[in-house]
Amino acid sequence: NVVHSYNFENSICKLTFSLSQKRNQHSNHNRSCKEASMLYFIQHILVHVGDLNRYSNQIDLAKTFYQYAIQTIPCLGQPYNQIAILHEMKNPLSLLTPGQNQLITTYYYIRSIAIKVTFPLAISNLEKLFIRLKDIPITRYEQQPQNDFLTLFLQIIAMINLETNLNDIHIFINLFRMIIIKNFNQVNFIQMITIIMFTLHRTLDLLPRSSSSKKPELQYDIILDLFIIIIEQCLEAIQVPLSMMIIDEQHILPILYLSFAYLSNIQKHKNDLFEHNVFKQKQIMWNSLAKLLRSFGVYASNLNITK
Repeated sequence: NVVHSYNFENSICKLTFSLSQKRNQHSNHNRSCKEASMLYFIQHILVHVGDLNRYSNQIDLAKTFYQYAIQTIPCLGQPYNQIAILHEMKNPLSLLTPGQNQLITTYYYIRSIAIKVTFPLAISNLEKLFIRLKDIPITRYEQQPQNDFLTLFLQIIAMINLETNLNDIHIFINLFRMIIIKNFNQVNFIQMITIIMFTLHRTLDLLPRSSSSKKPELQYDIILDLFIIIIEQCLEAIQVPLSMMIIDEQHILPILYLSFAYLSNIQKHKNDLFEHNVFKQKQIMWNSLAKLLRSFGVYASNLNITK
């Protein structure tokens, strides 16, 4: 009854949890704490109801309850971890490819870690997933590269995070560079960008991990190179004709905005970010970006401001 009567449009983010309150705000503080406790209790129920459905193999229903739990308190990591576990299970009714399931699994483990209240178990769960991915032979991708595109990407991410075979990783990255052109998908790319951001954050020691990095600079160089490969592909996929009226049929602009907004933020921690060789060597990328930005001005000048 508690679950059914709760309004899921409410957001925990609207609450305040300040430790020191003025005396005349004491009653409001108590109410906020009581409401926060109630929301935590409701989320706890929702997660466990989701677990019960997962044990009964009611996958869709379990995911619904986990999503309700996220809506209740978005800043706690456990429900994201549970969704990742769902996608890691072998569901014969799933319409997703193994690579898509692996990508979504990784994405939700990362969401469970890179959050205000990290769910610690997600760190070890993600590492176990990476361990299973890191040693896939390159020959698997040479046979059917298009089908295993996402798995190839995740193996590269696993090798970077686990610092495994970093000296030979360029072979995998070069293959990834060759097949990325034929595999654009907006949702996949956004999740891939998120995973890259997570890994880049880890190389800068801005996120928790099971052990400290032994080769942070090499990790940083590799993940930045992978990031730029995806940005280049996005810029090439956007059509900017001579009229300079941008054509974004594949909805790539949000990915580019997210990418450059993140890089701008990272520059606060890494002042020499854009001095890195990977940026200096990408003249075509900068030219494409400049052309895209000029097209925004043309688009704005053609807007009817009276409407």
